[in-house]
Amino acid sequence: MVSPAEPAPRPERLARLIYMASVGGYMAVRGDTLVQLDGRMVWPTADALIRDAAAAGVPVSSHVINTARS
Repeated sequence: MVSPAEPAPRPERLARLIYMASVGGYMAVRGDTLVQLDGRMVWPTADALIRDAAAAGVPVSSHVINTARS
């Protein structure tokens, strides 16, 4: 008898990378929560945020949502 396969574990959701034009910095949002790493919530560059998030084990999307008016 073959037992039913167990469902695959759900992949971890990526944090969304957001450029906050009003403050001139980058933030990450995961689910409905602003990501805080070592007390920091705003980074000067997307690369710095991605690097720090990777070091902390937080997966972050490489796509940036820009809040500036176009």
